[in-house]
Amino acid sequence: MINVVTDAWERFDLSFVELADLARYNSAELKPLFNRSGREPPLRADAPYQPSPETLLKLVQEFLRVLGMLPGALGRQEYELGLRGVDMLRGMTMDLMLEENGLSPAKRGGALHRRPFLTADQLQDLATIPPQAAERRSLVEANRAIAAIFLPRARRLAATIGMAWPTAFEDATRRNLKLRVQLEI
Repeated sequence: MINVVTDAWERFDLSFVELADLARYNSAELKPLFNRSGREPPLRADAPYQPSPETLLKLVQEFLRVLGMLPGALGRQEYELGLRGVDMLRGMTMDLMLEENGLSPAKRGGALHRRPFLTADQLQDLATIPPQAAERRSLVEANRAIAAIFLPRARRLAATIGMAWPTAFEDATRRNLKLRVQLEI
C-alpha cells in the first residue's frame, strides 16, 4: 500500500495486490486503476455483519488490560503516557460501537472517517468524556467516564452474541483500580 498526499492535500491510497491475495477482496468494493492480468477478486454479495464472540472477547480483554494499567502510569507520574492510554480506550470504545452497529472492519473506512457510522446516542456518549490533561485527576476521570460507556455496552453485545464475559479479569481490574488509585468503575 502506498499513501499519497498532493500539494493541495488531496489524499489517496494505492494498493498493489498479488494474485494469491485476490481472494481476500471483493471486486464490488474496489476500483482497479491498472490490471494487466485481467484477473479480479471474486464478486461477493453484501452479507450482514455480526461480531463474533472471539472478536468481541479480544476487544474487551484489551480494554480491561489498558484500563488496568492506569495505576502503574499514575504511580510513575507518566501522565503523558496516561493520555495515550485514554486515547486507546476511546478508540476501543469507538470500535465497540461499530461492532454494535454491525459494521464490518472492511466497511469502516479510514481512521479519519468514523462519525457517519456512529448513532446520535453513541456520539452523545463520546461527547460526555471529559477533556484530558496530563495530570492525575484528569486521567482518573477520563478512565472512569470511558469505562462507564464501554463496559455496559460490551456486556449487552456479549449477551446478544453469546460471548462468555471475562468476569474474573474484570473483577481483578476493578479491585486493582479501587485499591491502587481509588477508582471505582
